[in-house]
Amino acid sequence: MNKKTENNIRTCIVSGQSLDKTALIRFVIAPDGQLTPDIHQKLPGKGIWVSADRASLEKAVSKHLFQKKTKEKINIDQNIIDSIESITLNKIISTLGMARKSGNSVAGEQKVIELQTTYPEALVIIAKEASARQRQKVKNPERAAIEDILSATQLGHIFGREEVMYCAIKPGKIAKNLLIDLKRYKGLING
Repeated sequence: MNKKTENNIRTCIVSGQSLDKTALIRFVIAPDGQLTPDIHQKLPGKGIWVSADRASLEKAVSKHLFQKKTKEKINIDQNIIDSIESITLNKIISTLGMARKSGNSVAGEQKVIELQTTYPEALVIIAKEASARQRQKVKNPERAAIEDILSATQLGHIFGREEVMYCAIKPGKIAKNLLIDLKRYKGLING
């Protein structure tokens, strides 16, 4: 394991597993003792890490693992997990909007297929409502698509349409960060 990889490994307080930071959610304790999710992983303070799935987060809260880890009295909002889900979804929508505005994403069957021709490693997002036939049209056999996370209405809102069944994002930093957030969000909504 190289030094950079080692710097990205953190331990989940629930499972005890050492995982890449991208598979975890970071928390910090605010000066007033409030447990604060650090979705962007940039807040000051010692981080407390939990696997990015609803079951792990629920266990961390219900078993008081944050308090046990820090040995401090911590205030935890009773809706913290729903808040994390909402913040993550908003971050995804914002990032997709940024990708659209910068010309790094496209929507619609033909445009997605064309983008994949130029960029076979493009990130493809398929709406929950897409049929099996629609999914097969845009899937790249060499790369898995992200499916069943966002609705056609959510994607449509980003692209200024009523509904969008699929979109694609050019490879690069935006796509990489978006993929991380989509995987975290999937863990939050699927347990």
